[in-house]
Amino acid sequence: MIGAIKNIITYLIFYFQYPIVESHACRQLTAEHFDDICANTLGQRLSRSAHVQSALMGILPRLAACDRTRFSERYLSSALSYLMTCLQRKDKDRQLALVTIGYLAVFIEGDIAQYLPKIIDFIRSNLPPKDPSAKKRSVAAPDAAVFVCISLLGRAVGRSHLKHELKDLLESILAVGLSPALTTCLRELATRIPSLKKDIAEGLLRMLCSS
Repeated sequence: MIGAIKNIITYLIFYFQYPIVESHACRQLTAEHFDDICANTLGQRLSRSAHVQSALMGILPRLAACDRTRFSERYLSSALSYLMTCLQRKDKDRQLALVTIGYLAVFIEGDIAQYLPKIIDFIRSNLPPKDPSAKKRSVAAPDAAVFVCISLLGRAVGRSHLKHELKDLLESILAVGLSPALTTCLRELATRIPSLKKDIAEGLLRMLCSS
């Protein structure tokens, strides 16, 4: 699990730090056949192959990056419906779906706004509850993918659409305990949403003082 966490974080940092070099011919072909590619890709949603499901989740953000407007108008609803269904599956599918949702948000930005309440509700359900009386319920430690998704959402639309929601989640996020995924997430939120810096700093101080 520690290796998987490091791989996710390393890829996240590398992806945004270095530019992508693409083939002009490949991009032109993709643009010409964009609708066919999207339709055929989403047509594999019901496949029972784990390899197909993994490939599908890797392709969807790339298609959104190729043509944000067309993807958002024609395929985003189907893609998000599929990914939200994947969140109810086994751990590996859930982790991949969370990261895929985060990358989609980065590429389509504000177009994901109408789907954010359901995404945040799922994230909240995978974090410790804020209500002290509810802490008696058993809540499993969240996957590292939860923090990757929060990081990507913060990068994509945090300041414009999720500032208050993420502030509300901070207490639950900090209750998880320090980890590489959590520290990366908090650094990203503090960078992208400056108004959260004070809350994050105070939360970390409380965490360190109580450890």
